[in-house]
Amino acid sequence: MSMSMTMMSSFVQELGIPFRCLSTSETCKAYRAYQAANFEIGCQYESVQAQIAAHKRVKSEGESEDVDLLVIGTPCAPFSCMRGKRFHKESVNQHAAYDLTFRHIYEAAQTFEPAALVMEQSAGFQLKVHSETTETPLNTFLDGFKALPFQKGGYWIIKLDMDMSIWANISRSRPANSQSAR
Repeated sequence: MSMSMTMMSSFVQELGIPFRCLSTSETCKAYRAYQAANFEIGCQYESVQAQIAAHKRVKSEGESEDVDLLVIGTPCAPFSCMRGKRFHKESVNQHAAYDLTFRHIYEAAQTFEPAALVMEQSAGFQLKVHSETTETPLNTFLDGFKALPFQKGGYWIIKLDMDMSIWANISRSRPANSQSAR
């Protein structure tokens, strides 16, 4: 969850907007060290589940702060077109990281109820789950998100397609027979 948060923090710093990072969650120890070296972070967690549990505990004690912005970047692997079995039936929703995007991010949105929420995901998130359906992970996510009850109201949802290749050179080796998201 924190990689996008850190990138957003960089942009906010560059724009001269004062901010305070309350917490991050990141499973990779090396990336947590990178974050700590570059940003002042209130608290770092090894998982979004631990971050949610800590916020619930502090909230129940009446000591939580309002969250203005929650930036989420969940694992791309379940949705990436670079994954060999991406378009096989049941491949997406049976992937080990699927619950992080759907169940845990829903829980994070309900727990933190930020004023604004930004979610980043791969282009494969808006492609069909498999060839026999019109269902996409994006539509499934949005349908579930729209059904969530929120204490403070709800959200306007805006979807933006962004192509990082216009900002930075991206050179990753791709499998020879991979399918493109375009």
